[in-house]
Amino acid sequence: MFLLLTLAATSIVGTLIPQNEDPAAYVQAYGDFVFRLFSTLGIFDMYHSWWFQSLLLLLTANIVVCSIDRLSATRNILFVKNPSFNVSKFRGLKNKETFDDDRSPEQLRKLYLPYFERVFRHSHLENTDKGFCLFGEKGCWTRLGVYTVHLSVILLLVGGLIGSIFGFDGFVNIPEGEAVTSDPGVWLVCMGFIVMIIGCYITFFMSHQQFCVEVVEKSNYSRIIVSGKANKNKLGVHFSIFGFGAVLVTYFGVNYLPGLHSYGSV
Repeated sequence: MFLLLTLAATSIVGTLIPQNEDPAAYVQAYGDFVFRLFSTLGIFDMYHSWWFQSLLLLLTANIVVCSIDRLSATRNILFVKNPSFNVSKFRGLKNKETFDDDRSPEQLRKLYLPYFERVFRHSHLENTDKGFCLFGEKGCWTRLGVYTVHLSVILLLVGGLIGSIFGFDGFVNIPEGEAVTSDPGVWLVCMGFIVMIIGCYITFFMSHQQFCVEVVEKSNYSRIIVSGKANKNKLGVHFSIFGFGAVLVTYFGVNYLPGLHSYGSV
């Protein structure tokens, strides 16, 4: 945070104070003493100064170290072979969809299990006293979204650093149909912006989701409860639960019994 604030403050200074102007203009504007002080500190060519380049380098190293430090925990989520599911946690969730079916839990198990195995990256079947629970997990790779954003920032910083060290400003007459490139880091900056757009989309609009379909045997029918949770985007999860329940109803059909409540929220 300190590095970010420092870079922000120095960038404001570099914006307020014109860069690479004629020395006489600086002397007239700030006086001889301030001109000499600012000139020594590299304020008049701040983005090429050694200390500004050092700030960029330190911030890049800081992001890399933080990403590596957090990557170990994310790796345990991404590459786990058998993720754990806790039925009680799903039962305590508020966002649920429920409907009833006159088929037995065993009949529904034969329908739902192949679907879960096909749709979800990880699926798990757990028997209960009065039926069964099916768990499914998808989108765990979206946890890499934050690292994609980190990578984009690194590309932007490295591109800016390369441009600061090896780039130059100048004037040149360019014949029609020809081009001149003066900033070797600009392609990294462009790539950084593209990667940042992708990373922001993954981070803010996608999530790691877990679903649970619990089938409970009643006197002469089965009650089906669909619930789910995610690491972020809670509103989107609510619509995902509703949509997943709708898929089960549409794809497998529901044999309603007279007098039972229809498909809806609980």
